[in-house]
Amino acid sequence: AHLWTGLALRRVGMLPQALYCLRRSARLAPHSYSVQLACGRSLLEAGCSRDALVYLSAACQLRPKEADSQHQLGVCLHRLDRFEEALDYYQCAVELVPGESRFQNDMGVLLTHLGDSVAAQICFRKAFSSRPDNGQIAYNAVSAPGFNPHGSDIEALKRAIANCAESSEHRPGLLFGLASALDQVGDHEQAWLWYSRANEYVAGH
Repeated sequence: AHLWTGLALRRVGMLPQALYCLRRSARLAPHSYSVQLACGRSLLEAGCSRDALVYLSAACQLRPKEADSQHQLGVCLHRLDRFEEALDYYQCAVELVPGESRFQNDMGVLLTHLGDSVAAQICFRKAFSSRPDNGQIAYNAVSAPGFNPHGSDIEALKRAIANCAESSEHRPGLLFGLASALDQVGDHEQAWLWYSRANEYVAGH
């Protein structure tokens, strides 16, 4: 009961009350994977990374072959600046579900931070090929050192923008991503046009 109450409270934005219920649920069900994961994920979303670490570690120990908890623990460690440990968990998640764009994207971000641009490019290319309509992934990929966008990447970005709702959270990343891609292939006039559109969009929202 505490788990479902906590999740319901989180959905309506009552975060302190939600975290109280989820923590209580985790104490009462220390061997429940779903409870430990839900508590850890909620704490992570609330910015309580150190607290989240306990529950996400427990979830991974309970089910070491579950990609979602491996990835969430990687995110948690990444935020705590424990980069090498985070990379291990990202790698595990990617190996379990190689087609998941979020996993590839987050590992690419960390690898870029660690200076391994070649490995990061591979991750970003996989993430972008899977989800060119995701603004964060598109921007991260195109902005990564040495990404070298292709003509097909530019067309994919244009299609994604055309199909993207005006109010979508993905729109800014897609606009800036397309501008950056055009700039990199030498089409500076079009790049300037799309940078202008991106800046106007951000200013208006």
